[in-house]
Amino acid sequence: MARKHKLSDKVTVEIGAPAVVAVSRVGEKRWGFHQFPALSRLPDGRIVCTFSKQKDAVASYGGAAPTYASRDGGATWTRAKPEGLALIAPHVFVSELFDGEYLCVPATPAFDAQAQKIALPRPVGSFRAYITNNAYRLRDFPKAVREHFATLPAFRWTPKTKKWSKAAVEYDTRNMLLWARAEGPERFLLPRTWFERRLLKVGKELLYADYRANYLLADGTVPKHRSTVLMVSKDNGRSFQRRATVAHDPTGKDLMGEPRLSLNARGELVCVVRRTHHVQKPMAITYSKDGGRTWSTPRTLMKFGVFPSMTLLDCGVMALSFGRPGVHLSFSPNGGGRTWTEPIAIRRGGSRRVTKETCGYTSIINVDANSFLLAYSDFQHKGKDGKQRKAILVRKITAHTK
Repeated sequence: MARKHKLSDKVTVEIGAPAVVAVSRVGEKRWGFHQFPALSRLPDGRIVCTFSKQKDAVASYGGAAPTYASRDGGATWTRAKPEGLALIAPHVFVSELFDGEYLCVPATPAFDAQAQKIALPRPVGSFRAYITNNAYRLRDFPKAVREHFATLPAFRWTPKTKKWSKAAVEYDTRNMLLWARAEGPERFLLPRTWFERRLLKVGKELLYADYRANYLLADGTVPKHRSTVLMVSKDNGRSFQRRATVAHDPTGKDLMGEPRLSLNARGELVCVVRRTHHVQKPMAITYSKDGGRTWSTPRTLMKFGVFPSMTLLDCGVMALSFGRPGVHLSFSPNGGGRTWTEPIAIRRGGSRRVTKETCGYTSIINVDANSFLLAYSDFQHKGKDGKQRKAILVRKITAHTK
């Protein structure tokens, strides 16, 4: 049943009932399975929802992502397998480009230095994200490794061919840093970045906020943790160059990752990032008035949040989703992205059960001038038989403006 929330004298939000995309087997509780949903739109107009059905680990990158499609705006979902397109877990998105083209840059298996008999160079830094990770300069690796990270395997759809074809995206490797676990069986696995968000079209450029590809800072120093950088394409997604560092923590305490980039109603760029791994901390938000060349000092946002998703509706309202614990929505009614409403709980969750009710990862896609779909996971979903299953759910959210 739909419920309404008054945001201001001019804006009321209507939250629709959840539609079930897919459910797991009875009793599924493994982390990484039936979670991390991602919403995209295919060239034929269908909305697709992919999710992870594998272990949440570097060694699992490159596995197939279950895919469901909707032809009725998210009301109903059926299993789908787009011809010629490999949708890969853990997070995979399809982006609409200019000239009616589409691009998908999925995750790939990590480069196994040990299997390729390549010795790891001396680390130039380390950071802790659940466990300790080492950072390496790409330039310290042999040519074969440098070439591997300079190209991202992709799939491109064009109106001329009306089909998906394998493609490649050239990626800026100047001052790039690689990372790997400092210990354990994954210490020789070097992950390559991929597009785990949809690209943002601004003017004649495509923008992407990346944190999986790390780089030296502007002064040539190694960041003390992950950092978010802005990547820009001027050739419709065939190559990307690094423009600037969006956010990093000079103390090395905060992740500054999982960025979500959006325009606000003034045409400025807004980026929300996750700050933490284990400990619950506020997210951070930063702004750019010059196309991402310079960014404001990040400030805290909300009380917690992982993998935020954000959008600007054509009606001028901005929406932000985030989770862990639970799943929540907040809005910037005037579209500026500088003030936000108190969170509305979509799926409640307690701080002592932070990973027991939902993964907290959310995905948003606009469906019309006033509405968007929100995808999330519910670990305690119960069907008609009353038995617990993990579920991927989607709700339609509508902003009514005066």
